[in-house]
Amino acid sequence: MNKIVCLFLLSILIGNQTLGQNLILNPTFDDYVTYLDSNNRKVYQPKHWFYEGQRLNHPVYFSSARFLDPTIKTKFHPEAELIRQGNHINYISILLLPNTQKTYTYLKEPLERGKKYKINVDIKVYNQSNCLSDLLVGFLDTINEIKVDYSQIVKLSLPDSVPFDQFCNNWVTLEQQFVANGDEKIFEISAGTPKDYTDIVKSNPEKFQIYYRRNTYQLKFLVDNIRLVPVDSFLVKKETALNQHNLESLNLGESIILTNVYFDFDKYEILKTSYPSLDLIAQYLHKNSTVYILITGHTDNIGGTDYNQKLSEQRAKAVVDYLINKGINKKRLQYKGNGNQYPISENETNQGRAKNRRIEMQIINK
Repeated sequence: MNKIVCLFLLSILIGNQTLGQNLILNPTFDDYVTYLDSNNRKVYQPKHWFYEGQRLNHPVYFSSARFLDPTIKTKFHPEAELIRQGNHINYISILLLPNTQKTYTYLKEPLERGKKYKINVDIKVYNQSNCLSDLLVGFLDTINEIKVDYSQIVKLSLPDSVPFDQFCNNWVTLEQQFVANGDEKIFEISAGTPKDYTDIVKSNPEKFQIYYRRNTYQLKFLVDNIRLVPVDSFLVKKETALNQHNLESLNLGESIILTNVYFDFDKYEILKTSYPSLDLIAQYLHKNSTVYILITGHTDNIGGTDYNQKLSEQRAKAVVDYLINKGINKKRLQYKGNGNQYPISENETNQGRAKNRRIEMQIINK
C-alpha cells in the first residue's frame, strides 16, 4: 500500500500534526551524500545525520538513488517494487533489539528551557521482527563517544489500537509533547539501551505481542519524516491557593505561582514565613518521584534590567537550594530568572508590583 495513503488512513488514530518550523535537518532523508569507503565501495549517507558507536553497527540508509545506481552491485530496498514504479522512497532502519543502533543530528536551533515541543516520527516495523516496543528519542547538549549523557529522553508510545500486522504493513506516526530542559542542540533516534527496550517489551506482553525466535527479541524500525516543532499556546497559569490538591492537578507544561514565598526587599534570602509553602512543594516532589520542575523568578520594574535579571535568578536558585536541602534530587530541579520581563499586574501601584514579584513552579517532566 502506498505510504501516503497509509498515513492518511492512520491519521484518524494518531491525530493532527502540529504546524510550525521543523527543527530537524533533512527530516525525510531525501538529501544525501556519497563517498568511497576504505574498500573503494560507493556509500550513500543521508546529509546532516551521523552515526554513533561501532562503524558496522549503524542504521542502514535505504535510498531510491542507491537502488537505481547501476554501479552498485549488491542492493536491497524493502520498497523495491514501488521504486520500479517511479516512486522515490528514502528512509533509514534502526535496530532496537537485540542491539541498539543510534544516529543523531544537530538541531536548527537549541531548545528553550521551559518551552513545550512536539515530536513526530513515522515508523514501520521490519517484517522479521518478533516483538514491538515504544520508541525512545533523546536530546543532548554535546556528543561524547565514550559516554552518552542525555539531558532528556522522550518516549513515543505505540498506539494501542493498531495491531501487530498493521505496524509491519503500514507506516504509523508516533507523537509526543514534552517540555524542554533547555539548551539541547542534538537530537538522537533510539535513545536508551537494549535493556531499556527489553524492559518495555516485558512490561506489556499483550500490547507488544511477543513472538520468540531463537529465544531473543528482535525488533527493527524503519524511520522517516521526523518533525520537531514548538507548541506555542500551552501554559495554563494556576493562580490559585497553593495546596496539595492544586499541585496534584498540575499537568505537564502547567505552572503555578508559589504563593506565600517571600523575600526581603532587594534580597534573595528566603524569609521563614515561606517555609510552610516550600515544605509543601518538597512533600509533593517526594510523593511524585517522576516529576521534574522548573522554578522561575520574577521581579517588579524597580531597578535596572540587568540587576532585576540577576536578582530573579538568585531568588529562583534559593528556592531550588531549599528543596535540595529537603532531600530532593537536584537533577529534578531547574531554575531561571525572567527579571521584570513578564509582569502579571501593573507596576504603577504597590499592590501591582507585589504581584509581579513572584516565584513560579512549572512541571517540565511527569
